[in-house]
Amino acid sequence: LRVWQQNLNKARSAQQDMLRDLDPDKFDLAVIQEPVINLINLTTTNSWWNIIYP
Repeated sequence: LRVWQQNLNKARSAQQDMLRDLDPDKFDLAVIQEPVINLINLTTTNSWWNIIYP
């Protein structure tokens, strides 16, 4: 199991950079602390990843 862990400090640019650069062929799971949360209490991802909320 290959895990990427990162604290984004609620920074939109950090989240966008991470999603752009994180290669799903190199990591099975991305564990994110303090992602950007929108007005309806959800975060965003791209088509390579699925969101699982605690």
